[in-house]
Amino acid sequence: MSKNASKPPLEASVRDLNHILGAERVIPADSGDTYTLYPRSTADVAAIVKWAKRHQVVVGCCPRGAVTEGGPDVFLVWDGMNRLLEVDVYSNLVQAQAGISLRQLESELNQAGYTTGYVPGGADRTLAYHLAMRSVQYGGPQYGGLDQLVVSLEAVLPAGTVIRTPQAPRRATGIDPRALLLGTGGHFGIVCSATMRVFPRFAQVQDLAFYYSSDSLACEALRLLLRHEISPTRVAIVAGQRGTQLGLEGFPARGAVLLLSIGLGVPGSDDQPRRASKRLTDLGDALTEVDVAGWWSAVLDQHPDDGLELSLHWDGIEPLFGSLPSGLVDTAVVTHCGKHGAVIVLGGGDDGERAAAVAATEAQNGGWRDLRRASVISPRDQQLRAILDTEGVIDAGEA
Repeated sequence: MSKNASKPPLEASVRDLNHILGAERVIPADSGDTYTLYPRSTADVAAIVKWAKRHQVVVGCCPRGAVTEGGPDVFLVWDGMNRLLEVDVYSNLVQAQAGISLRQLESELNQAGYTTGYVPGGADRTLAYHLAMRSVQYGGPQYGGLDQLVVSLEAVLPAGTVIRTPQAPRRATGIDPRALLLGTGGHFGIVCSATMRVFPRFAQVQDLAFYYSSDSLACEALRLLLRHEISPTRVAIVAGQRGTQLGLEGFPARGAVLLLSIGLGVPGSDDQPRRASKRLTDLGDALTEVDVAGWWSAVLDQHPDDGLELSLHWDGIEPLFGSLPSGLVDTAVVTHCGKHGAVIVLGGGDDGERAAAVAATEAQNGGWRDLRRASVISPRDQQLRAILDTEGVIDAGEA
């Protein structure tokens, strides 16, 4: 649906909306061409979408802050749907509204002794954004990405129907509706709240650094660590030249450094740093008397949100590092890893270098995602979107 002369005047349609939300939550733009809406509940969002269908109105719910040509008629603002609704201490679950920022969610969870494992980077963006975009989770090796933590969702579909997925480990039959709503840019529905797994918060985190003669050897060391049941909370492999570029004091000029953080203060965790050092020095050297915490801060601050995400088995990751241009693998942040393989994000690189990385990944039967176009949906998904939203009620921005 797009703005056209055959549609009824928006001002007349908005009169009905004032009765649904209240005039104080329907704010006209200075130009008078669009309105900003402030829902407070899933029921409000459903009512808005149904109203939009009746009046041929386009609702802007844009996780990325971008809109399609022509633009929506009304925009949803999440300021009234930003609460932490429940913390289930028995099941380690949390329910939060989609408008809560990751910073606020993590702060409130920390006060209750829990964490999502989230490491700052886009922390002021909403939960709705991170779920729609399947954002990179730099604290994820031990926890997984935020989308992987989702147990159930409450969302409004383009017809105005509210869907609530069950809080169960898996569906016994049929499709899982979460696949339509997580990582699809908000094109198939408006997520209003999510129930997610959370974890006991570590009392403190110990940062460690180890030097290796090559990034491939650093990968091998990390794989060895995981094989011995040692789970870091965050991991990065940083080439020496990248450390020099960042001006990291005491950073080796050649080779690669494996940075990792290990949580302390929960059962079974306090011996992990010693065990990690024992395993990791089999192939390299521990770096002591250096500012590892400062190195971490610089690496995460400078690592781009538009990197290249690769998912591979370990047997594919080690040769990949050896075959790629050095500029593309100067910093590899491991966002999720296990004994079978890892998800890594590479920063930098031009289009040709990224294409080479993609080709090498596909040759190893791995998966990839260019975070510059993380919300792009395929032509087949576009067809599904047209079926689900026949009138184009929801505008989630450029696909």
